[in-house]
Amino acid sequence: MPFADLRIAVIIPALNEAPAIGQVIDDIPDWVDRVVVADNGSTDATEQAARDHGAHIVGEPRRGYGSACLAAIAHLRDDPGQPPDIVVFIDGDGSDYPQQMDRLVTPIAAGQADLVIGSRPLGRAERRSMTLTQRAGNVVACRLIQACWRQRFTDLGPFRAVAWNALLDLHMDDPAFGWTVQMQARAARRRLHCAESPVDYRKQVGPSKITGTIPGTLAASRGILGTIGREACRAMLAPRRAFGPDRADTARLAGRISVVVPTINEATHLRDTLSRVTASPNVECIVADGGSTDATCDIARDCGATVVESPRGRATQMNAGAAAATGNVLLFLHADTLLPVGYERHVSHALSLPGVVAGAFVLSFDEPRNASLRLIERATNWRSRALQMPYGDQALFMPTDVFHAVGGYPELPLMEDYQLVRRLRNVGTVATTHTSVVTSARRWRRRGVLRATISNHLTILAFRLGVNLNRLAARRK
Repeated sequence: MPFADLRIAVIIPALNEAPAIGQVIDDIPDWVDRVVVADNGSTDATEQAARDHGAHIVGEPRRGYGSACLAAIAHLRDDPGQPPDIVVFIDGDGSDYPQQMDRLVTPIAAGQADLVIGSRPLGRAERRSMTLTQRAGNVVACRLIQACWRQRFTDLGPFRAVAWNALLDLHMDDPAFGWTVQMQARAARRRLHCAESPVDYRKQVGPSKITGTIPGTLAASRGILGTIGREACRAMLAPRRAFGPDRADTARLAGRISVVVPTINEATHLRDTLSRVTASPNVECIVADGGSTDATCDIARDCGATVVESPRGRATQMNAGAAAATGNVLLFLHADTLLPVGYERHVSHALSLPGVVAGAFVLSFDEPRNASLRLIERATNWRSRALQMPYGDQALFMPTDVFHAVGGYPELPLMEDYQLVRRLRNVGTVATTHTSVVTSARRWRRRGVLRATISNHLTILAFRLGVNLNRLAARRK
């Protein structure tokens, strides 16, 4: 065996690949230790065919190429046995040649590379196995990576090998079409040793799920270019920031989530908010009250929450609630915001992703027909994903030890969530889930959408310029 001293695993993301998956697995060299097929919700016999040919099956119902890969990585990481030394990714549609896997593994085994891309342009591609849009997209994306990070690639091909520790160090999190380009962009940004080896390519078995349709091609192009843009923005905004430590162990051990709700006279909304919180098992609910004069505290107790009295001030109240919490994960929730059903599963999943130290939900308002608010939602969610800057009305969550490690909420009259998220970005990735919270639009209605938007941006600008926050807070009252 050429790699007898190394543990090598193969990951095959698959969606309805029953006609090809068995042969792909059979053609994998016998020096591979484990083959993991990440089934992405197939409706044919993909899962059974893969199992019949000796693969381990990991189910990932959330659609997306990256989601499937992330599920397989989590499976390898959580396996009680020893982790692999090298991981190879290959598609399950029969377009790649598994017999050429040694071309990718050898440079890593020899210590010459951390990441090796199987380059189809450098190898022999069967006629019409790649569309013109694929070839053009490869050229454009590779040129952009070279322009941003001075790393030359000729292909974004899915057939690739990466050292296990390097893979974890990249803290991959793209759930969709941007997976391959994110790996290469982050490897270039981290200055890992990258290489390419020529591989051959042939027509896939069955129609392509991406390049076979115009919507699929457009979605893939948008995902790839958007990923490069996001990675470039992150590099510019935090050039010295590492992707942070892996918090997955903390997330997996989180037996309890503590939900902290700061309140001042929130009797109107609180019961609905807490009913969503307490509907989930093994959740601790803490209401940090800043001196309510209505029925807020009574409602909180009726709903089974622990009431913690605190001096007024959102940051002060949330810190007081966090100090009383006993859970491994803290979730900070505004009193007028509704969590999605099963929110605890989304929290656990987000925090289990490599490198993720905190997260938040997608923002939506309780007025779905208001066009202005729809624009605010889109802008907010783009900022949250592209810049990793969610705010408090998106229900921020993080492991308790991370919260305390960054000093908790800064005791500020304004911008406490903005400052906390900036601190979190310095130690790792701040993820955004694929599910949304529903928050009240009352503040936007009261102040007007345009006025509130301008005021928020001016406040951030003034804060960055060093204007006294007490003066800013007085102006916003």
